[in-house]
Amino acid sequence: VRAYIPETDLARVHPGMAASIAVDAFTHHRLAGWVGFISSTAEFTPKSVQTPELRTSLVYEIRVFVKDPHDELRLGMPATVYLAPGVNAAAPAVLECHEVHKSFGPRAPALAGVSLSVPAGSLSALIGPDGAGKTTLIRLVCGLLRPERGSLRVLGLDPVRQAQRIQEQVSYMPQKF
Repeated sequence: VRAYIPETDLARVHPGMAASIAVDAFTHHRLAGWVGFISSTAEFTPKSVQTPELRTSLVYEIRVFVKDPHDELRLGMPATVYLAPGVNAAAPAVLECHEVHKSFGPRAPALAGVSLSVPAGSLSALIGPDGAGKTTLIRLVCGLLRPERGSLRVLGLDPVRQAQRIQEQVSYMPQKF
């Protein structure tokens, strides 16, 4: 959900901050979420924002990631975002690896016990020399390879059993194709 905050509130909003989202279509409950993005540049308020005092001022776009397990939200639905200052949401990790092992034959393993967690809304990079296992890890994440040991979760999904669902949401462009 995209929302806009005035410059005076910018210092009080941070990635991971808990949020709840109310939609006119269902008044019986709110959906939980968290702030996943805050724009670094100000802009004039979009015409679709309905508060007159905000329409003429500079604002910052934020994006709130929503836990919507029943697929209730629809594109374009009017929504009200409520932020919870001082509260960090339990934003799920987009990638979880625990003790992942992968070898190709009898030589040294490509991955030996790799564990990592990439939180939602973060920017991460795999950096290392040739042969360090970067491509192997990406192929495991995309469900193109199977780990010998350990576990992976990508967007809450298992790449061994749910590779197709992951591939519908993740882009991967190999160096050689």
